[in-house]
Amino acid sequence: MSGFTLSDEEALDLVDQMIDTFGTDYVYELKCDEVLIHGLLVHLQPTLFRLKNDMHIYNPLLEDIQKEYPDIYERCKAVGSLLEKKTGFHINDAEVGYLATHFGAAMVRISKKKTYSRKVSIGIVCASGFGIACLMLTKLSNKLSDSACFLHAFGQEEIGTDAASDVDFYVSSMDLSRFGVDFVYVSPLITAKDLAQIQCKVEEYAHIPKSTANSDITHQLDAITSVSQIIKSILHNYRLMQFDEDITFDQMLEQISLHMTLSAKRAHQLHMDLQNREDLASQIIPELGICLLHCRTTSVNEAAVATAVPFENNRFNDPYFKGIAACVILLIPRDDCAKINADLLGSVSSSLASDESFVSLVKQSDEEAVRNQLAEILKDHLSSYVAHLD
Repeated sequence: MSGFTLSDEEALDLVDQMIDTFGTDYVYELKCDEVLIHGLLVHLQPTLFRLKNDMHIYNPLLEDIQKEYPDIYERCKAVGSLLEKKTGFHINDAEVGYLATHFGAAMVRISKKKTYSRKVSIGIVCASGFGIACLMLTKLSNKLSDSACFLHAFGQEEIGTDAASDVDFYVSSMDLSRFGVDFVYVSPLITAKDLAQIQCKVEEYAHIPKSTANSDITHQLDAITSVSQIIKSILHNYRLMQFDEDITFDQMLEQISLHMTLSAKRAHQLHMDLQNREDLASQIIPELGICLLHCRTTSVNEAAVATAVPFENNRFNDPYFKGIAACVILLIPRDDCAKINADLLGSVSSSLASDESFVSLVKQSDEEAVRNQLAEILKDHLSSYVAHLD
């Protein structure tokens, strides 16, 4: 603060600290309130000028503010203490009172918004819709309240389709501008700044009414039946494959493709689809010690899950694998059940990100134990699916 004149960046940073100091459970709503932020920015420069030149100010509303809004006034005294620390000047009661008018008005605006609130539907998008997107979904589900939003993973080809018709806005590490949808562009790691943007967007949509069609019990029962049948198929067809520890990545793709398809032609197609997905972004996750091979493909007729480990529970030696000990394969057919399939396999992908015991299990050569764990994961998904049907 050179000469107690703030640059735009310094002023914004100070306002951010003032809001943090004010506290309450509505900090991020306050940080999304453009009226408050603009008001504080406009207020700061003349305040600093008065303090620097020892100019006293009279606040005719001070007693009323102290009497009618004691909690807000006390919080603003803490904000005043922050300003004293930053400037070295004493912040008197009149100045605190003016701060209280800004924060008090913001709290009223928030209160009015809270009179109507709904859960917001967020679409998490990556190329396939059930790989990286589900890892991002897991990170967000640990940060966002279940009572505030629904989170769904989508492939970019599903944007604008019936499968994504209920989505309010999207979160993606890809630029979705060409789709003409509202989205928040984020890092796959979901930084604190990304989270703040998402929270602001949730708050915005939570207070916009959303029209919904009347529930159709027949449609709901059909949907539950479809999900149940796909789960049965996934569990029945799950397989564990074991390969030589010196196998190369391309050789593994070839062997997996042969094991999981019904013809040489389909195996060739799956090999290409898996390689094309790998070319978009590596599916090897050394932090977890696994490779998450996944794609949408015409080479299979049903959603499929498989795992692959080296013999003797060693690690794969090809440097491309970066020391991983297992591969998890998730395949989605290109059919009318794309959204259901993606959500089901997405629950498996999410479990890999959140459950260390599941990751440890897939690195072992115990097919039945992995199948049992998959059954638990998919059963939980089915329960959640039924609970969220409108």
